[in-house]
Amino acid sequence: MIYYEVECFCCKKTFRLYEGSTGYKNFKENRKGNYSCESCNHSIRLEAIFNLLKK
Repeated sequence: MIYYEVECFCCKKTFRLYEGSTGYKNFKENRKGNYSCESCNHSIRLEAIFNLLKK
């Protein structure tokens, strides 16, 4: 299986983007973008939802 190893911009850990995922497609198009691992992505999403509900 083909994958890219990318560093998470939040926790600085290395994680893999496997072929067929949306992250893999985004990385092929823009290699200089900021990418986050699943755990950081989940916490970012939850924080955004909580901030939305506070307003």
